[in-house]
Amino acid sequence: MTYYNKEVEEVLSQLQTSTSGLSDQEAAARLEKYGYNSLSEEKRAGLLVKFLKQLVNPMIIVLIVAAVISGILGEWIDMSVILGVVLINAIMSTVQEGKAEKAIAKLKSMATPYTAVIRNGSVKMTPSNTLVPGDIMQISAGDVIAADARIIKSNSLMSEEAALTGESTPVEKSAEKIDSDNVIVGDQKNMLFTTGKIIYGTGLAVVTATGMNTEIGKIANILKETKEETTPLQRRMNEISGVLTIAILIMCLVILGVNLLMAYISLHRITIETFMGFFTLSVSIAVAAIPEGLPAVVTLVLALGVQKMAKRHSIVRKLNAVETLGCVQFICSDKTGTLTQNKMSVKKNYFDGKIQPVEFPKSPTADYFLKCLMLCNDSVLEGEQGDPTEIALLKLGADNGVNQNDFNHLYPRVFELPFDSERKLMTTVNQTNQGLVSFTKGAVDHVLKRCTHIQVGKDILPITQQHINDILNANKEMASTALRILAAAYKPIPKVPNEKEKGELEQNLIFLGLTGMQDPPRPEAYDSIKTCKKAGIKVVMITGDHKDTAVAIAKELNIIQNEKYAITGEELDKMSDQELKEKVNYYRVYARVSPEHKVKIVKALQANNNIVAMTGDGVNDAPALKTANIGVGMGITGSDVSKDVADMILTDDNFASIVTAVEEGRRIYANIKKSTRFLLSCNASEILLLFIASIITLTASLTGGVLKDMVILHTVQILFINVITDTFPAIALGNDNAEDDIMAMPPRRADESFFDIFLIGNILIQAVFMTALTYGSYFIGRAIGQSPETATTMAFATLSLIQLFHCLNIHKERKSIFGRNLFGNRMLIISIISLIIFTVLIISIEPIATLIKSVPLTFTEWLVVFGMSISIIPIVEVMKIISRAIWEIKVEKIY
Repeated sequence: MTYYNKEVEEVLSQLQTSTSGLSDQEAAARLEKYGYNSLSEEKRAGLLVKFLKQLVNPMIIVLIVAAVISGILGEWIDMSVILGVVLINAIMSTVQEGKAEKAIAKLKSMATPYTAVIRNGSVKMTPSNTLVPGDIMQISAGDVIAADARIIKSNSLMSEEAALTGESTPVEKSAEKIDSDNVIVGDQKNMLFTTGKIIYGTGLAVVTATGMNTEIGKIANILKETKEETTPLQRRMNEISGVLTIAILIMCLVILGVNLLMAYISLHRITIETFMGFFTLSVSIAVAAIPEGLPAVVTLVLALGVQKMAKRHSIVRKLNAVETLGCVQFICSDKTGTLTQNKMSVKKNYFDGKIQPVEFPKSPTADYFLKCLMLCNDSVLEGEQGDPTEIALLKLGADNGVNQNDFNHLYPRVFELPFDSERKLMTTVNQTNQGLVSFTKGAVDHVLKRCTHIQVGKDILPITQQHINDILNANKEMASTALRILAAAYKPIPKVPNEKEKGELEQNLIFLGLTGMQDPPRPEAYDSIKTCKKAGIKVVMITGDHKDTAVAIAKELNIIQNEKYAITGEELDKMSDQELKEKVNYYRVYARVSPEHKVKIVKALQANNNIVAMTGDGVNDAPALKTANIGVGMGITGSDVSKDVADMILTDDNFASIVTAVEEGRRIYANIKKSTRFLLSCNASEILLLFIASIITLTASLTGGVLKDMVILHTVQILFINVITDTFPAIALGNDNAEDDIMAMPPRRADESFFDIFLIGNILIQAVFMTALTYGSYFIGRAIGQSPETATTMAFATLSLIQLFHCLNIHKERKSIFGRNLFGNRMLIISIISLIIFTVLIISIEPIATLIKSVPLTFTEWLVVFGMSISIIPIVEVMKIISRAIWEIKVEKIY
């Protein structure tokens, strides 16, 4: 039911109430009927549920299955290590979510505990959550509205509703009926809405809706219906899990098939015992080759990124959200408080016949003009209490060296005519050195028609049509840049007027000038948007504010150059979903939009396969924040609702922090790709080693060859490599700094496969070389060593060290490692040096060596190991040279 298009008496009748308010008994009955005035919250997941959710991940499921198989096969060490990795990974993710929720809880601040209502004919303070439809609220400046209400009496009432509508300037309110049936929330001038703040005036209003039935409640319902999307990283990890699962199954079948075939060729039969033996062997090899550390590496790399972002004013609620920022293609930003400061500021002034700078020149007109703006003012600069427009005027005075308290003391107010929405004027009478002076400010046309003279410099002249034309032209010029314009005037008076004479105060005025204000862009937003454009990211402004204001700010920030790229919510309503999908990439500014429009825009962008980030601070932003791939809330000015649904909170409310976060997301994705490539190339080499070894040993056993006792690696050695020499360097790779040109590259496509041809080719080729070098070390060990155990130990040491040296290759993916900044990642260098020393020690100290089925090596054997291991660097350097040459040829063909 709508109330804005009904007379006050009809509204009171429909709500069965009166200006005397409800009785306590009736209020209690309605509270029982309508429920408490609060939003229903979704039940938060408990600690156990959060922990279990971390296990519902294809990669983790593969590891759990591997652990179960290891247990069935009696490989208890394998099972324990794998389950340990799974447990640590789940704990880290759960702890991070808990930390983020605690940080966000501290940011919550908006509360309206008590409201003045009329009950039983008298005013009383009642808890805001007990308000019911029909309650009469008594309203005054400073109140935060706790329920939707129809105004029934207004005295210069102004409400700031940016949190709901996105409109930056306070809205004048009145009790008059609106003669229309389709009026958007922002234009319902006789209604007050939950979270609105009364800036000026007093009034009475009857509560029309509470709790989930308010406009805020409708937004909360939209949030409940919005489903969360999987992140690109989750899709990439699912892809890796799928590929690994298929690869493991194929490997099991190949190893089993080859061994069975060779056994059949040799023995001409296959027994159950033979089949089970080969089956156990193939499963054991496959399980041993799984990269147990991959989920933990990904989680730790993300966690390290989260820590960096926290130091740079960003709190991330979910680890996967960090990487998603790296592939953002559109940033849909609210205007008020996000791109702008949500604080009015004077941008231009007009007096003495011309547009003047904000820093006033010395002039008698400027002196009176400044006095008018500061004295005809009810706000307080200290603490910024009052109307944002008036605070902007006080700041203008402060910028010109005038102290508000000194002014009020020097020129005390002795009389006033408060602002009135019909007159659209405010007038005060102040005692000055020249006697009593009345100062008037207000809407340009209302002030101008009351002026008979104009001050120009020292002269007070009769106002002419030319003067009026000049003033109107200046007004038009300032309005074209979406400034909010006020006019100022004054006149000396002989005495303080009485009740009959007060109407004369605003007649026969002397015109002083115009002042134009705007909610200005954040200073850092200019460079941030420039960086976004360079990075191929499109910035879209979505606001509830008027189109001309939105366009002016968008032009100033260089989001658009032409008004044709702007569209209103009314125009959106005329478009079908399909039409919007086709045109959504064209528009960059959306004005006068509702929460439903914001969600519609985000969904249309996503329908074109775009990754969308939505930034905002208001309640009206919440549904779009939840719908977007990344919702970015504001920590200082943001509403509790927007913080609750955001994936990331900016603790400094700085738009520039979103660009920093995008850069961090790109860096993290690049590093995760490096770590994954490193781990998969290492595990691929292990698979090749074990597969070839099984063929060699089977062939030797069937033919009586000398290698029938060959053991290339023991299971415990494979686990050591997977958990120690693979995992720690992979984590260190995740700490790599971003490449210099990372924000000069376009964002990657959302459907981009993790396994491109380049990556697969590199993994396989590098795995082949790592396998060849390890076998080279093994066979040299067989030739010069004292026993087969020596050869196995040399193979184990070689593969461990190869992987450590290979980290340096991955560290510089396409560039030579011998270029600049080789030691830029100190964590990586320390990790490599520490693990080289650790590997040498555990092999050289006999009791420990025994635990990992190794034997101490001689100096000569260590030389062989190091020689073979370090050879991976020049081999990959040659591969990089070839790769760069191929890339340059492709570029030449393109251009």
